[in-house]
Amino acid sequence: MKTTERKLRQLIREELMKEYYGMGGGPSNDLPKKDSAYYDMAKKLDIGTLDLDNIAYDLGFTDFRDMEISISPKDLAERDPESFAVAVQDSSMRGADMGPNEILELVGAKGRVY
Repeated sequence: MKTTERKLRQLIREELMKEYYGMGGGPSNDLPKKDSAYYDMAKKLDIGTLDLDNIAYDLGFTDFRDMEISISPKDLAERDPESFAVAVQDSSMRGADMGPNEILELVGAKGRVY
């Protein structure tokens, strides 16, 4: 079987789409990878990478990847506790039922919202 340049590009594109969008072919809201600093937070709040994208955008980042490489959840929450709590409440149904200080405790932040 001869592999043409066109066929090779198509195979690469398909693999990249699977990696970026998940197996369904469209954007998926899966948990971040287990080695991500945001994995535990996402699991506890029952949110995925698309929800984390929304949180990142609300907090001034371009997307979740930008936020993930820039700062840990604890440091992010301590930097601006009120904005962090509001962003989580807006992006998570479970977070919406939690108070701001519960959200901060979830990531181990020392700050408090009054």
